[in-house]
Amino acid sequence: MKDTILNGEQFLYSYATTGAPYGNAFYVRLFKPGIGIAIASENDNMDTRVKIDDTMWHHICVTWKNTEGYWQFYMNGQLQSNGTDLKKNHQIPAGGTVIIGQDQDKVGGEFETRQSFGPGEVTEVNLWSRVLSGDEIATQKANCDIAQAGLVLCEAGAYRMVFGQPSEKSYASIRNATSSSLSEFTMCLFVKMKDTKSISRQCLYSYATVGALDGNAFYVCLFGPGIRIAIASGDEKDTRNKIKDTMWHHLCVTWENTEGFWQFYMDGQLQSNGIDLKKNHQIPAGGTVVIGQDQDSVGGGFESKQSFGPGEVTEVNLWSRVLSGDEIATQKAYCDIAQAGLVLWWGQFKGNVTGVKIVEP
Repeated sequence: MKDTILNGEQFLYSYATTGAPYGNAFYVRLFKPGIGIAIASENDNMDTRVKIDDTMWHHICVTWKNTEGYWQFYMNGQLQSNGTDLKKNHQIPAGGTVIIGQDQDKVGGEFETRQSFGPGEVTEVNLWSRVLSGDEIATQKANCDIAQAGLVLCEAGAYRMVFGQPSEKSYASIRNATSSSLSEFTMCLFVKMKDTKSISRQCLYSYATVGALDGNAFYVCLFGPGIRIAIASGDEKDTRNKIKDTMWHHLCVTWENTEGFWQFYMDGQLQSNGIDLKKNHQIPAGGTVVIGQDQDSVGGGFESKQSFGPGEVTEVNLWSRVLSGDEIATQKAYCDIAQAGLVLWWGQFKGNVTGVKIVEP
C-alpha cells in the first residue's frame, strides 16, 4: 500500500455470483486499514484484527472451510487470527467472477470509487479449492513457490475469450499459422466450461491443412465433456479424462512422430499417454488454426453441434517441440509461457475473432 491512512474501505479481492447478497460470494477488504473477510454476506464480515501500517510488500492469505465455518488469516507467512462459524455448511457457487481491486454490488460491476483499492500494487493473486497448510503458505511467502495442487485460478495477465451458446458463428482463427511442418508439437490452453452436462462434441482447437481428412491436421475436442485428441483426423485418442466442474483448467497435449508418442496433461499433471499415434507422420505447414470450431474444410465447414460453448478460454499457445513436464507444471502454476519453440501465441488471436467477446484482464 502507498497510503496507510484510510478513512474508508478498499476491496482487494471479490468473488461474485448471481444470488449472493450485494453480488459478493466472498471478499477481502481493507478498512482503516484493518483487514476484513466475508463469505456470502455483509453481515458475516470477520475482522482479522490485523492492520497494514507501512508501505512495504506484505503477503496475505485467507483460508476457509465450511465444515465448521473455520477461517484463518495469514500475514507474511504467519498465522495471525482464526475463528469458526463463518458460514458453516455453506457452499460457494461455481461460475462466479473474480475482481481484483473492486467490490462487486452485482456480478462483474456496480463499482464505487470509495470502495476501490489504491494507491498501491498487487501481484501473485491465486485461488485454491482447498485449505493450504501453514507450511505451504510459509513456503509461498519465503520462496514465491506456488503450490499446484488445487490451484484453480492463477494470476493471468492475459485477455479471455468468452463463448456463448454453441454457434458456428463464434470462433477465433489464424491463417498460415505455421511456417514449417511439425514432427512434434505441444498445444496448451486454459479453459472454463459453463455447462459440464453437454453430451455434444465441442472442438476447442483445430489445425487444418489442404488434403487432411475432413480438413483437420490435428484437433482437441470435448465429448460430453471427455477430452479427445487426433492427428490427421481419423486417428483419434481418448485421453480418459473429463472436465467435471465450471472452474478454470489447464490442458496440454504433446505429440512427436518418432514413436507416435502423445501425452495429455491437465492442471500441470500428466494424466494419460500412449504410442503409435500417426508414427512418422509430418503435420504440414501453412495450415489454419481455429479456436472453438471443428474444421471440415480449411478455415470453414463449421457446425453449431461441434462448436465450443458456453465457456471461456485464455492463453492458447502452440510450440514446435514437446515441452517437459516441468515446463507444463510451471505454466499452470505461474502462467509462465515458455518462449523456446513458440510458433503461435495467444496475443496473435486477439484481432482475429468472430462472434466472441473479448474480456481484458
